[in-house]
Amino acid sequence: DEMPKLMSKYNIPGASIGIVEEGKIQEIYNYGMANKKDKVMVDDNTVFQVASISKSITS
Repeated sequence: DEMPKLMSKYNIPGASIGIVEEGKIQEIYNYGMANKKDKVMVDDNTVFQVASISKSITS
């Protein structure tokens, strides 16, 4: 699994990957912390701020 390695390399505290096929969620993978201070793990309901890259990700 490459995700933990990439997160460590780029100092990313938490991430989530979803795979959608034909409009249906097939898989969700959650990694790391949503809030390091309060030790909250990323889960299926974690909201991420993606700012200006959201157009390229969601289109």
